[in-house]
Amino acid sequence: MSEPPGTAHLLQAYDEYIGYGPSRHVYDLAGLDQRSPVPEAFAHVVVIDGQVAARWRYRPGSGGARIEWRPLRTLTPREERGWAGAVARYARFAGADVEAVRAGPR
Repeated sequence: MSEPPGTAHLLQAYDEYIGYGPSRHVYDLAGLDQRSPVPEAFAHVVVIDGQVAARWRYRPGSGGARIEWRPLRTLTPREERGWAGAVARYARFAGADVEAVRAGPR
């Protein structure tokens, strides 16, 4: 299945794509994740077009949830829309309102 450019995915830290073996380096060809210090609390990654673009964490709240995210680079407008789409898919999956809050400088 082909996805439109800019499609984003919220991957959890234990996802096999990023966690174990040689494949963990494939998602970060630019080396952004290794060069950008990110607090341990941001254990999960946002992958856009097959490459890591941000880190995220989940915070439960009353009546919904909060996703705090920290970009590893400046996102294009298309990638920003992809990020918003990923959050919307997560909210549908969770069956709850989800607020996305940028926690980083980019």
